[in-house]
Amino acid sequence: MFDYMYEKDVRAMQSIIIPKRLFSCRRYAKLSAMAKVLYALLLDSCEDTDINNRPFAVYSIQEICEDFCCQANEAMELLTELTSYDLICCERGRIYVNDFEESEG
Repeated sequence: MFDYMYEKDVRAMQSIIIPKRLFSCRRYAKLSAMAKVLYALLLDSCEDTDINNRPFAVYSIQEICEDFCCQANEAMELLTELTSYDLICCERGRIYVNDFEESEG
């Protein structure tokens, strides 16, 4: 049996932030929950910027497979899903995370 979590335990956990609008906005109603989680992981992974000061993530298919316990085709489907909603743009091995509020149009 697991023990209760305490405040210090919660603070020590690594976490990601998933924007609530991805769940409450009609535009993203059919976007899968896994794609929404991947969007948050990509957003969290944006540590570098390009020459235009645009942040990007370097997150390989293999890393997605490891983080989601899935096969490469499933990882590609998640990326394709995010791309179809204009939430990400893949260029030269970089994944640019788009501002979903601007893409709501």
